[in-house]
Amino acid sequence: MKKLLLLLSLISLNAFATDRGVPCNSNSCKVKIVTKDSGGTDVTALSIDGTGKIEASTSATDSFISNQSNGNTKSILRAESGFPAAIRLIDTNDNENWALGLNANSGAGYFGFFTTTGTANTDTVSATAKFRVNYNGGIQASVSGTNATSTFYGQPGIIVNNNSGAASARDSIVFYDLANDTNGKIECTASANTCAYLTSSDKRLKTNFHNFNGLSLLHKLKPVEYERKAELGKMEIGFVAQELHEVFPQAVSKGGEDPNKQPWLIDYAKLTPVLAKAIQEQQLQIEELKKEINVLKGK
Repeated sequence: MKKLLLLLSLISLNAFATDRGVPCNSNSCKVKIVTKDSGGTDVTALSIDGTGKIEASTSATDSFISNQSNGNTKSILRAESGFPAAIRLIDTNDNENWALGLNANSGAGYFGFFTTTGTANTDTVSATAKFRVNYNGGIQASVSGTNATSTFYGQPGIIVNNNSGAASARDSIVFYDLANDTNGKIECTASANTCAYLTSSDKRLKTNFHNFNGLSLLHKLKPVEYERKAELGKMEIGFVAQELHEVFPQAVSKGGEDPNKQPWLIDYAKLTPVLAKAIQEQQLQIEELKKEINVLKGK
């Protein structure tokens, strides 16, 4: 009886394959799951061809696989038919939201995060992305079109490429805190090949202003000439962070036990006001001395 049932099963399978009329050895032969749309038309929900390729919702503009029937938490793996090689993982209800995907973009491919506009998600076609990684390793943010406004990549450091050719200064890097308040920025003027390194110094953010003696503080500074242990024979002029901290701690960031991992650091820009104040005080002394000399000369 078992042998008879097995034989009948083999005959049924053979008849099933023969009934298709086409050997399943190419994508011209497909096994399909077919449903009906609201108008009664056959819609292929899922198909597997002879080469093993799987297609979902092939009658729609975009093929997708979803784990939920509706709701904004729907997870979809979508292959957009209207734009080659655009594959995206989307969290949306086929409406405006975001997308993650791969875009061929006529040879200049990239992987990125996109905004979407409706079920067609046409922003992929116009190559708009909030963030993307290019085929050459470049990382771009807030981009539009084939060329990016900013590129970040390491060689092995970080290179920031602002494609703007404007004559005015443009933000290259802006530093924010957790409240999205600006702490500082790096502005570059492309036409002049210059950059400015800026930190917050708004009067409205300051209080308790006091005068100070720049010359007195300047006399306490100990600039020295030295060599770094890793670059013997190469002389530098500067300050020792630990010594500067005793005189002007505002310009020093304390380090830890390991000087390679947590070295003491100096913000040399914070010494500029001290130098400016000392020069002003020296100039006043010079003016007083000039007056005394004129008096002695009888002028």
